[in-house]
Amino acid sequence: LDHPERPDPATLARYQRLQTSARWAMLGSYAMLFLLAPLLPKIFERLDHPVQTATGLSAGLDVARVLTFAALGVFTGWRGKTLPLAAAIVALPLGLFITLFAPSTAGVLLGEAVFGIASGLIYYAALYHAMVLLNASIQAGSAHESLIGLGFALGPAAGLAAAQAGSATGNDAVGLILILVPLALATVVLALRPLVTSPPTA
Repeated sequence: LDHPERPDPATLARYQRLQTSARWAMLGSYAMLFLLAPLLPKIFERLDHPVQTATGLSAGLDVARVLTFAALGVFTGWRGKTLPLAAAIVALPLGLFITLFAPSTAGVLLGEAVFGIASGLIYYAALYHAMVLLNASIQAGSAHESLIGLGFALGPAAGLAAAQAGSATGNDAVGLILILVPLALATVVLALRPLVTSPPTA
């Protein structure tokens, strides 16, 4: 804790807010991801893509995430900054809704890219700031993985609720909206709240 390269108290306080924000956002992102993944084949089927093509197109989201991880490892200026994380938090549900409801293949791919980049930055930010705050201890990684596991459960549960809402209303799209809007709003509000006390830094 008293290492000469340890950040000063003001920086650590900002990192704490960033970690809290990123963790709320990561929980929401994994819930959205595991709600979206089973729906992607149906989305591309709606756009007249055969299974073979739909499989490759569905991977666009993961490709965007991997490229984001690589870029964030090389370009480190985002670390400890509020604005990149805030932008990702807002972009996350935007990418989700574009992917789900875009009327064209290009639109769906755009949504996948937006969602993939946003979720990748959120994941990396949550892990990085936790590692700094807890000196790369086991506790930093275990809390991170616990949130991911919770997202694994919340996503399918939200999908089931959306399917039931779709059956009740007679419209699958309406069912999705009824579940996704509260999920997206909760994620954005809970994730942005810690950043209100953290002034944007360039």
